[in-house]
Amino acid sequence: MPYMQTSLQRINAALSAANIATVQRETISNAADLADAFGALPGVDLSDGAVEFIRSWPSALQAAILAAITDNLSRDDERRVPVVLTWTPGYDFDVRIWDVRNTASTHGELTIHLTSRYPGDPHPLGAPLYLADS
Repeated sequence: MPYMQTSLQRINAALSAANIATVQRETISNAADLADAFGALPGVDLSDGAVEFIRSWPSALQAAILAAITDNLSRDDERRVPVVLTWTPGYDFDVRIWDVRNTASTHGELTIHLTSRYPGDPHPLGAPLYLADS
């Protein structure tokens, strides 16, 4: 994933326990797509390659990620939890979401795990997912 480990670190920092209360729901909900939403977060500067790769994801999966984060940002302060995004290589696109709420004995977290092919690894149905590093 081009620069995504670095990009995810920045996204995770913007949505961390220390910063989640400062992120406005509109930052995510008003974005044109997932790449724009991530790029609008404070301290997140996505490379052209990362933007292109994120935009190559199926629109339904992008919408699911945006909806999960928007829902979390819509909660009151006691129910809002930090967001952590992770990535592993895999055969095809996959998103798994765990929403662990705060309790008296533990802090919660919204974990969004992404799986995809490596950039440049051709999909059996067509062209490579990622074509150029801009």
